[in-house]
Amino acid sequence: MLDMTMHIRSAYKSAFRLAIHDFVSIQTNINPSFLDLPSLYLPPSTNSLCEADLILEYVNNVQVEKNMNHFSGFFGKENSDFIIKPCSPHFKLAGMGYALKDLDGKTFIRFTFPYLAKFRGEIIDLCYSVLLLKLLCRNVTIIHSACISFDGEKATLIVAGHDVGKTALVLSAIRDGFYVLSDDFTLLDSSANAYSYMKPITLTPYHLRAFKLKCTFKDLLIAHMKRHISGLPVIPPYLPTSPSIGLRKQITDLFDQVKIVRKAKLEQIVILQKSPEEAIEEIEHEQMSGKILAINRLSLSGFYNNPAIVAYTYFNPSIRTYVKNCYEREEMIVSKAVKNSRCFLIKGSNFYNLLKKLTW
Repeated sequence: MLDMTMHIRSAYKSAFRLAIHDFVSIQTNINPSFLDLPSLYLPPSTNSLCEADLILEYVNNVQVEKNMNHFSGFFGKENSDFIIKPCSPHFKLAGMGYALKDLDGKTFIRFTFPYLAKFRGEIIDLCYSVLLLKLLCRNVTIIHSACISFDGEKATLIVAGHDVGKTALVLSAIRDGFYVLSDDFTLLDSSANAYSYMKPITLTPYHLRAFKLKCTFKDLLIAHMKRHISGLPVIPPYLPTSPSIGLRKQITDLFDQVKIVRKAKLEQIVILQKSPEEAIEEIEHEQMSGKILAINRLSLSGFYNNPAIVAYTYFNPSIRTYVKNCYEREEMIVSKAVKNSRCFLIKGSNFYNLLKKLTW
């Protein structure tokens, strides 16, 4: 916990600016990797605060006003563009919690250190819920997938749920000289363009051992801690929430050379499915679209119907149409992107060897 405290406080007076390609600009006073945001992008061409689409701020306190109404742990006013989630409704004057302001404009998310330290996963989910809405407004969505390219121009989107094998496949591809766009999240637009989203990846002891990755003894301990703690029926209250547990590394720190491409045309999509039998099946576009959306809803469940977004629409009903229209766009984006791609379902466990059998 001490390391995390120092990390946040040391970053408090610094301004980090990043551009999610040309779609969304973010400004924060927390290191982006701590909020599970990508950190391998060039900053926007102009860096003034007023030009950011999303502002994430660590603040000293978040106060609930006495005339605010209460709804399921949140406080707000009717037809207001501002809601607050205190650490507990019974301690609403203590100043600990987070606030969300102006969801459909230049959005502010402000949070206190005690709340972030204890509920980091909740803050990350809220940040991504808002980011997803802003991307969808620009006809771009986030897909829970990895993405690689053989030539740097044509991309293969690798869609799978959690702990199926995306990271191992990407590490194998990098080792063999492939270009990489992403390991866990890929941005996809309706014109079937895939965009890189290089946030830190989570490594297990298997990854470190099998790929002989550069690591320290401390890295090994952290990687093993992730495996043992995630198996506990109840995570002890003195430990931070799950996104803080485990070994997180930038992919560029693991290899001497990594070929990263920022954008590539989608040529084929594969879904990884663990199975005792190995098989490669070509599937219909409509079926692929349905599977991608289902994987997204399950793997990124915290991004959809986020409690803070729901509370915001409760106090400000006029925003419901904005949220609904954004989510409806996702189906359109995925459907159009899949339409001109080859679609496959890969069953087995050694996914990389099966993937190599397809024509690149």
